Amino acid sequence: MKMNKLLILNLLICATLSASELNAFNFNKTSNSNGSIYLEIDIDSHSKENGYDKITNNFNSYTTDIGMPELPSYSTFYQLNPHLEYEFELIIHDSYLIENIKVYPNILLVCGGEHTSSCPEYCLEDCPEIDICVVGEGEETSVELLKAIEKKKSFSEVNGIVYRSENGIKKNPNRARISKLDDIKWPAWEMFPLENYLSNGLGYGIKPGRSMPILISRGCPYQCTFCSSPQMWTTKWQARNVECVLNEMQHYIDKYKATNFDLYDLTAIVRKDWIVDFSQKVIKKNWNIAWQMPAGTRSEALDDETLKLLHLSGQHHIVYAPESGSEETLTKIKKKIKIGRMKQSIKSALKEGMYVKISLMLGFPDETHKAMMQTLNFTKDLAIMGVNDIYIASFSPYPGSELFSQMRKNGQIPRLDNEYFLGLKSYSNFFRSVSYSQHVSNRTLALYRIFGMLMFYIISYSLRPKRLFRLISNVIKNFCVNTNVKQLKTFIQKFLK
Repeated sequence: MKMNKLLILNLLICATLSASELNAFNFNKTSNSNGSIYLEIDIDSHSKENGYDKITNNFNSYTTDIGMPELPSYSTFYQLNPHLEYEFELIIHDSYLIENIKVYPNILLVCGGEHTSSCPEYCLEDCPEIDICVVGEGEETSVELLKAIEKKKSFSEVNGIVYRSENGIKKNPNRARISKLDDIKWPAWEMFPLENYLSNGLGYGIKPGRSMPILISRGCPYQCTFCSSPQMWTTKWQARNVECVLNEMQHYIDKYKATNFDLYDLTAIVRKDWIVDFSQKVIKKNWNIAWQMPAGTRSEALDDETLKLLHLSGQHHIVYAPESGSEETLTKIKKKIKIGRMKQSIKSALKEGMYVKISLMLGFPDETHKAMMQTLNFTKDLAIMGVNDIYIASFSPYPGSELFSQMRKNGQIPRLDNEYFLGLKSYSNFFRSVSYSQHVSNRTLALYRIFGMLMFYIISYSLRPKRLFRLISNVIKNFCVNTNVKQLKTFIQKFLK
């Protein structure tokens, strides 16, 4: 097949389409105030380096307010309530995009990412338009796959993929993890309309400013039963060379005027010596930047010395993810943390003047009322300690996680249908909580979550009333300085609907 087009939407689309054919897709392109089209262009630098850099428009589904194509009503597809929360719109959008692209028979549709790595056979069975799923890291696999397509070689020789063959769905051997992270080229941001995001202050941290995403590591050495990362990354944790990370950051500061860096690592802080070295060198650079870990972190390496360096280097906002305040639950989900050690680290972060947020979950399989009450009591302790923010999510059994496999085996998840996938988003919606514990109903779980959040903020603002006045002032000014403001605004907007 002659390769002259490559689209990426968390998936690769290899096609022999002309520009006019691509423009024939029935999408309403959204423009910004300057008239430029928000159709994202994205490509892996590894592919670009190997000559696959002819890109067409990428209809990316993660541009919420700027650039998401207008779609038919939800009822066109699943007969759903049109006022469902936005997250499900992403599912509709990707489905609609895939169906429209496959109108052209020459297209080979290749998907990648954590979802397809967790359940590639299901993706191929459920979505007949998909031809190939890339499992695990995609840099080397995508290049080898593109070469096989270009030279018309058999897909059986490409490790790390699951694909359709004449004899049905075939899974090739997994590809070994990339051993030298520093050899991976930096993302090809120059092929992406990055300024659209930088100038709008889009990012996941607090006051992100001109925010650039970056990774300092890959993988996670832990085996939490609710997490699907072992399917994607195995349990091997690797960190990049500190100088390599600093060079990339310097490049973004010079070229894009970056003022903040969001670290999207699964587990950024594992080795104390690495993070201490990194922080000390950032301080010496005197960049006057911020860096954050929106996904949260563990506490093992975060003692007084480390947290002081983190704060001085620009880490002003930190998220801890203990998940539960129940020792019994922590043991069952293999979280491998000590609540006492976590509290000590949180106190040290607060002493340094850092903005501290805590992420918790309720509704694990077999979790009892007693265990959930222990987590709620933990939130009370956090409020008294002075923690700034908290979020209590409901457990979601992601495909590929150990708990997902157990629940599929025992029939607790009988079907992978729209109801199941919608349920995965319940963690972000208090009014649509889904409990996977046989001891606690959906309604009770929702009440526990709401009660826990209200208790935390009532105690927090009662002990520190200045925070409440500051919160009200920021809401009035429409200034989302922290996640409290964002959550309150979102709650008010949903309530008004």
